[in-house]
Amino acid sequence: MKVSYDFSGKVAVVTGSATGIGHAIAMEFAKAGADIAVCDYNEEKGKATVEEIKALGRKSAFYKCDVSKDEDVAAMKEGVLKEFGTVDFLLSNAGVSYGYKPDKTPCLGPPFTNVLVSDWERMFDINLFGMVRVIQAFYDIFKEKKEGKIVCTASIAAFESTSLQPQYNASKAGVINLVQSVSTDLGAYNVNVNAICPGFVYTPMYEHGAQGFKDLRPQFFADTNDPKSIMMKLAVNMSSLHRAQAPEDLANAALFLCSDAAKEITGQYVCVDSGIVRR
Repeated sequence: MKVSYDFSGKVAVVTGSATGIGHAIAMEFAKAGADIAVCDYNEEKGKATVEEIKALGRKSAFYKCDVSKDEDVAAMKEGVLKEFGTVDFLLSNAGVSYGYKPDKTPCLGPPFTNVLVSDWERMFDINLFGMVRVIQAFYDIFKEKKEGKIVCTASIAAFESTSLQPQYNASKAGVINLVQSVSTDLGAYNVNVNAICPGFVYTPMYEHGAQGFKDLRPQFFADTNDPKSIMMKLAVNMSSLHRAQAPEDLANAALFLCSDAAKEITGQYVCVDSGIVRR
């Protein structure tokens, strides 16, 4: 049985909402009655998401935003407040999973030296500092309202020590620490701050990352070259429930954390991974 939420009259800002998990979050919050500010670098798919939301009878607008750029985040905030007047839910989801070397191949290990310092910088600038920028942009709104919910998308990679994407793992570990720090700050203003940690949810980000997993264990994946099949096989074999997750599963966790049912939950992370991280 699907739990229903009523967020009528609420405004949700969702970064990275043109595709993948962010898109699912935007759609599920719209179905729950919220108006949605769609923020993403992908203008074409972002605007398509806005049309999907409007078809549900909700108010929505698109803001092209690269969270690694101060000016983009500032413009996004200004546009959101002008159009919607406020924000009740901030879903900071924008992120990347890998970069590219000069020869256009994915920036993946091992060896550790195969991962460029420039990719460490890019990864942190988007995955971690991008969330810092977005939270700081709306901080005073939440402080003045003395209510609201912030949910950041981290990853079970925060608890991994694989050599494939050490820069990604470290950036997501930083997100969890960020959430815990901000929760102690905004807690005085009745604002909940939490993180969701996806497991193996197949999104476009994994197109090249999946091949990296196969390169690490070629015999285990000898029967497939398809990126999605590789990720699904990982999920099935690593999780307690022996299955992968869908973007909607993460959206459901975000809905709960933004509901009154979660009013006493803050500074926490929720792993939606079918039982890979057990702690």
